[in-house]
Amino acid sequence: MRTRLVPLLLITALLAAACGEVDTAALIEAGADTTSATTRDDPPTTSAPPAGGENGEIEGAPVGVRGTLTSPVPAGEIADVGGGWKVQVLGFEADATATVMEENPFNDPPPAGSVYTIVRVVAGYFGTDDPVDWFDLRISALENGLELDGNCGVIPDEFPFTRIYAGGVIEANVCFVSSGDPAGFTLYAEDFFSFDDPVFLEPGTPTTVEAMPGLPGPQPGAAASAGRLDPIAAGTPTVIGEDWTVSVDSGRVGTGEVLSAYDFNDLPPAGSEFYLVDADLTYTGDETGSIFDLDITAVARSNVTFDTLCGVIDNDFDFTQEVFPGGTLSGTVCFVVPSDETDSVVVSVRQSFDLEAVDLYFAPA
Repeated sequence: MRTRLVPLLLITALLAAACGEVDTAALIEAGADTTSATTRDDPPTTSAPPAGGENGEIEGAPVGVRGTLTSPVPAGEIADVGGGWKVQVLGFEADATATVMEENPFNDPPPAGSVYTIVRVVAGYFGTDDPVDWFDLRISALENGLELDGNCGVIPDEFPFTRIYAGGVIEANVCFVSSGDPAGFTLYAEDFFSFDDPVFLEPGTPTTVEAMPGLPGPQPGAAASAGRLDPIAAGTPTVIGEDWTVSVDSGRVGTGEVLSAYDFNDLPPAGSEFYLVDADLTYTGDETGSIFDLDITAVARSNVTFDTLCGVIDNDFDFTQEVFPGGTLSGTVCFVVPSDETDSVVVSVRQSFDLEAVDLYFAPA
């Protein structure tokens, strides 16, 4: 699977990654300070590609086309970016300056003679090597042969900092500083880890095209599916990396708890709930550690990890607290989960800053 250099909680730069084979899962009883802890290797995966899959993609992946600078993929058609990524243009607002300025009062106006241009995009990952980071896909734009600035400030419905599993699809906006003339505007996309040439897409707002659908749940042949389908039981202390033993103790819908924790907490987005996960994190290293050493995420049927912006919660982990050998951090993590996915949440934990780190999956009972 592709590995990450930083946790989602600390995204400050583009992520580097390394690809490798996934080993067969094994449970090993540990001793000494982790007498009740288990150790899992990489979750198992099939050695052969799934039936019907091509180029390392899962079965059922949408068929995409390649586009060049002189012959870009038409708006509404699905582009095959490579590396398992598919991209589709669903909308184009040549002059979206007013939209961007209304989104955040602290946004700066575009430079004189320029406007903010928003493109509505669907991006899906259908590779077998999962999970991957959103930053693995680069979406940019050209105008008259020159790359455009993609810094518009805070924009509505922008792509989240997230990880995507095979079959996951995200629909969101990207924004660029442009002249506002659609005639010279071209979008392009490329896989950060692929040697393929960029794929070019034309802007536009098709009226009769449906958004590219995702494939729900763990997908056959995908690297992470075995671990997601056979998660570690709640309350089981499990070795994570070299320095931690983690126990995910419980998970529950906690919208009421979050709203009562702080009067100024916002409601979750329509159709979503706040989902709370309790965990114990024991440091077994030789020096000191902190919560930043671990990357804790959650995923369910949509195959896209969930946002953690819940507001102020009770029993939140103290991100400033150092922990010494043998010390245990106990606390709660909150995720924003669609209401129809709260029954399929699986928690993923890995050690951060480790090129060889693997995701281990827990069932929050």
